[in-house]
Amino acid sequence: MDEENSAGDSIGNGCVTWRHRGQAKAARAAGKPKAASKPPKPLNDTTVTAVVKDAARLLSWGRDWHELPEAIARIAGRPGIVQVRQILRGSKDDIEQRLANQDNH
Repeated sequence: MDEENSAGDSIGNGCVTWRHRGQAKAARAAGKPKAASKPPKPLNDTTVTAVVKDAARLLSWGRDWHELPEAIARIAGRPGIVQVRQILRGSKDDIEQRLANQDNH
């Protein structure tokens, strides 16, 4: 009688072995095109202004700076987290100025 391996395949009767399964899996994976990452959307002034306003609003509500990129990126119509981080870095002075203006009102 044939022996069985841990996967239940019979050994010695011509069934697929582990080595062949690995090769078949690699061949299937090689045939699939990889998902291309989306190119980042070009930033326009409207997007930057919206992110700056969102940041000032969230900071005034008590959010910390390190929480802003994820929170803003989850808002509909906002760029991805990487672009939000870039905008926040480049607009920190503007955000702080808006925050100061909100405190005066």
